[in-house]
Amino acid sequence: MTFRVILWKELLDLSRDRRTLASTVLLPLLGLPLLAALTGALTGVSRVSVGVFYEDEEAAGFAGWLAGQLNATLARWGLQTRVAVARGPPGSLAGYDVVVLLPRGFAANYTSLDRVAWVRVSVLAGSPAAEAVRGAVEQLIAAVSSQLARERVERLASMAGVEVDPGAVLAPVRVSLGYHRPTGAPAPGEAAEAAAAARVLEFSLAFAVNPAVVYVSDAIVGERERRTIEALLVAAGSRRSLLAGKIVASALLGLVAAAADTVGVVAYFKMVAPAGLRLTPGLIAAHAGATAILVVMTASLTAPVAARSGSVRAAQASSFAILMLALAVYFAALTVDFLKLEGWVRLALYLVPFTHLALVIHRYVMGDVAGMLLHAAAAAAFTAASLAAAVKAFDSEKLILIKK
Repeated sequence: MTFRVILWKELLDLSRDRRTLASTVLLPLLGLPLLAALTGALTGVSRVSVGVFYEDEEAAGFAGWLAGQLNATLARWGLQTRVAVARGPPGSLAGYDVVVLLPRGFAANYTSLDRVAWVRVSVLAGSPAAEAVRGAVEQLIAAVSSQLARERVERLASMAGVEVDPGAVLAPVRVSLGYHRPTGAPAPGEAAEAAAAARVLEFSLAFAVNPAVVYVSDAIVGERERRTIEALLVAAGSRRSLLAGKIVASALLGLVAAAADTVGVVAYFKMVAPAGLRLTPGLIAAHAGATAILVVMTASLTAPVAARSGSVRAAQASSFAILMLALAVYFAALTVDFLKLEGWVRLALYLVPFTHLALVIHRYVMGDVAGMLLHAAAAAAFTAASLAAAVKAFDSEKLILIKK
């Protein structure tokens, strides 16, 4: 009965703390979408100056076509560009982010059968926008070069009086790409896109850690600072009942953050829709399940630290190490395959509880259900051990007499 009373008290206090509720929902809900919106907004107001110059009159048409294609391509990418076309070499590169020059002889080389038509590009060093323009120029030139190569092969074949496949001449050796699962079974191409999306989902777990850390610290140490811990200790039937009520309340708050985090991830993919990433219902479900376990585990890991801290600030400062450890693991998951690490390194990472939640998502996307359940069980074991440590640290006398 005491557990239910404590839980009701915590939930009632929480319902009155609108700021905490708002931050719990808004931080994970808006974290990734705001990053996407901010990046898009800043990109949209970035102004890029591009100059396309030609030294021969015969190259004027190509220069105009290239400028028009650049304007269209960069507009689709959200960049505000000013593309100027002029004859002659530029007097100065100052004032331009990217300068494209069609040198003397470009048109003659372009229409010949055996010469290279060079395009000279100068990029402003250190400018991400200029690098984006360079990428667009290279894409356009590569497309033109490919088409021109086919036309040259067709002309040569016609002159020789033979029939050839231009594609076979230009690319006589090709790669046929496929994918397979760890079991050796074939995997569709969508599996690779889902695996890339899974890495983003693993990183997004970091947004669900902070609410549980903050609330558990306040729920335990805050009672002492508000001088209400004595009354609770007297009223509660046992330390376990008091601690369980606070942990469950913290977990419920964290689950709200977890749901918001899942919605935020879906919104991020809808807004950004990165090429080569595929978000599936099953992947969303795996992320939601991992986040729910993560919240309960984080609350249990924070409780022993909070129980031995002298103030809310001290508890949050000590718990900051937990937050940073989680952030380090989930940031590394963006680029590192934990399962491919050296044995001792992988075992060391397995001692970090947060690793297992990242691997729940990773194992799911690999089709390894048994491995996914094993890592979920490992996270549950860490949670149980942390709760046992919290009960031991939740000493009535120390809670009252501990020095700040």
